[in-house]
Amino acid sequence: MAGGAVNSVLWVQLFADILGIPIETIAVKELGALDCAMSVVIAAGEFKDYPEGVSAMVKIKQTVEPNREQGAIYRKKYEQYSAVCTALAGIWDKFSV
Repeated sequence: MAGGAVNSVLWVQLFADILGIPIETIAVKELGALDCAMSVVIAAGEFKDYPEGVSAMVKIKQTVEPNREQGAIYRKKYEQYSAVCTALAGIWDKFSV
């Protein structure tokens, strides 16, 4: 996981809990700049392709493990939300302008 959300431990944990998988964050703030640099070294022949460039240039900063109990709470809340959406499906058309 990369981008602005990785600046928040809470957001990264939320993703791990909801998806139920470990989330790895990378040790670079400017992902676009890293991609540009990787493109340059690939074009210069230093790496044969992106997988080789990624292996050499992308470093994992941390791995956040999912909290299974919290994940179960999020799944229950999503089930409730989905049930409400289904129940209201025909109602919303009456409120459209």
